[in-house]
Amino acid sequence: VLVENLFRRDEWYSRTARRVLQERGDMDAVPLLEAALRTRTDPLQVMRAMWALHSLGATIPLSALTVDDEAVRAWAIRLLVDRHALPSAMLVQFCKSDSSPMVRLALASALPQLGKSARWKAAEALAGRGEDEGDVYLPKMIWFGIAPLALENPARLVAMAQTTDLRMLADSIVWFLARDGKGRDELVKHLLRAPDARLSRHLNLLAVTIPSVTQSLVGDIVDVLREKLH
Repeated sequence: VLVENLFRRDEWYSRTARRVLQERGDMDAVPLLEAALRTRTDPLQVMRAMWALHSLGATIPLSALTVDDEAVRAWAIRLLVDRHALPSAMLVQFCKSDSSPMVRLALASALPQLGKSARWKAAEALAGRGEDEGDVYLPKMIWFGIAPLALENPARLVAMAQTTDLRMLADSIVWFLARDGKGRDELVKHLLRAPDARLSRHLNLLAVTIPSVTQSLVGDIVDVLREKLH
């Protein structure tokens, strides 16, 4: 009865059924929920089955990632990453190929839960999705995910700033590296190679940053300008 109540139109019945199943730890419901994932076609009902499985400590099947509905795929990624059940190579491939910004946002949100190698690869793949330039959230979520690793490999981070079309992400990288000596060294190399349009944008950003940065950065920027002008 509880499993059937999950799929009622009334949201109260559905949420109450999921809560009671979790409180009871009713593992007998797992096969029924797995069957529902295979047979139900309504995206909301599929997500309700996934949420219930997750609340019972079970792992949803990878087949949930192949559903056409973007909300189902996004939730499948969240739940699988929570269980450390999504292979890194598959996650990176989704970062490169999934057409849905909702799914890519779920992938970016998952970055902090990944190992270092997978996090770099996933962040680089997401940074390469130029179609997200106008997205309000995605560039920042990518940055929040990779920032804790930034000073471990500033050269790799600068390479990301050089190649990404996501200006907000590139700006965040420049702003962050300007505050660290090791990061500034790599940043100056980046400015030397930057196209004029990007150089102008980043110098304007650094002009705002300079008051809270050591004075040595000013000299570095002057050197960059001299090279560019000659």
